[in-house]
Amino acid sequence: MEKFKKIFYGLYVTLLAVHLYKAPPPAPPPPGGGGGGTTPEAPASPIDMYIVYLGVIAIFFILYHFYKYRERKTV
Repeated sequence: MEKFKKIFYGLYVTLLAVHLYKAPPPAPPPPGGGGGGTTPEAPASPIDMYIVYLGVIAIFFILYHFYKYRERKTV
């Protein structure tokens, strides 16, 4: 269980560091005082970072479940 905690905290710190490093700077105001539009080079369907984090955490818990199941089966 101690190994699980170390892996979990390491994953948390890594994801936090990646999120803080990849945070984009604020966009400058548009010239000419307004007008709508889209961000240049923006993806058609952006995936927010929290969705990526939830996916990684879900995979981590699935692997943890299989590890615990295998551990119970061998005992």
